[in-house]
Amino acid sequence: MLQQQYIKDDNGKNLAVIIPMKKYNRMIEKLEDKDDVKLFDKAKNRKLEFLDAEDVFAEIEQNRKNA
Repeated sequence: MLQQQYIKDDNGKNLAVIIPMKKYNRMIEKLEDKDDVKLFDKAKNRKLEFLDAEDVFAEIEQNRKNA
């Protein structure tokens, strides 16, 4: 069970919640994992484009010179 405390305004409206750091960190990890899965699914469904390695290296070198 999630232990939480609420910070309320003068009218009793919830403004914020306080949760233990361990639970907060676990929630953040799960959200990041979910984002990673979304990015993977998006990348998996993209059309693949293959380039010659020499062309890619030439473009990288050109970008380095222009930087």
